[in-house]
Amino acid sequence: MLPGDPVDSALSGNDGFEAQRERLRAAGVLRLDLTESDPARCGLGPDPREVEALLAAAGDGPATEALGAAREAVASYLAGHRVSVAPDRIFFAPSREVALGRALAAAASAGDEVLVPAPTRLIAPFAGAPGVRSRSYALAFGEEWRIDGRSLRRAVAARTRALVVGNPAEPTGALLSRDELDAVDELCAVRGLALVGDEAFLDSATVPSASVARAERCLALHVSGLAGVCGLPRVAGEWIAVAGDEALAAPAAARLRALADGVD
Repeated sequence: MLPGDPVDSALSGNDGFEAQRERLRAAGVLRLDLTESDPARCGLGPDPREVEALLAAAGDGPATEALGAAREAVASYLAGHRVSVAPDRIFFAPSREVALGRALAAAASAGDEVLVPAPTRLIAPFAGAPGVRSRSYALAFGEEWRIDGRSLRRAVAARTRALVVGNPAEPTGALLSRDELDAVDELCAVRGLALVGDEAFLDSATVPSASVARAERCLALHVSGLAGVCGLPRVAGEWIAVAGDEALAAPAAARLRALADGVD
């Protein structure tokens, strides 16, 4: 962009960025917008209105039948990632933040700590997990972003109850390799931590990545939803899937069921 060109002129006003962007788009000047996060506005994926109509039609039937079908659909999606989760271990939430908060509330109480990566765009404190504090561990960059194992081990403290990973992480794009999953699975099992994966954009990875729901030794909580999986940021429909060690997964599922009953 050069001084005096149409984009520079359009951005020089006093109105907000969104208004400026819409004016450029309407004028046909804006051809490539790297700030746009809604695939539908870029001509990609289904039209959110069509999806909303389908959801509304599904809602015309019995609520229990619609909920059961939704759980079956999520279980089928996870099976595509080589993960087996029973439909009754899948719980829904109205937003990504609430889903993450409920996942953490199933693992931690007020005064407890959860570990979050740095850098990150995760929101803390998390909605639905009042009094839960966050402590950061580092992501290190070599040829790609990876978990800094030494930083992670040092960050675990007496009140730590959960480890949150982004898979892929925002904004770094760090992916959880199978080796890293094995390492954090073992660490969480030894230290009694839940492994919480924000995996909303798992399908956007260009290389294979292991879902946290494939953990076997610790409690694993996979968080995702329609916004990321279907590329529909304006359509609410997020979920938490409970996996991992059965002795830990069963009570966590019971806590999530109680949270859903008390809030929804």
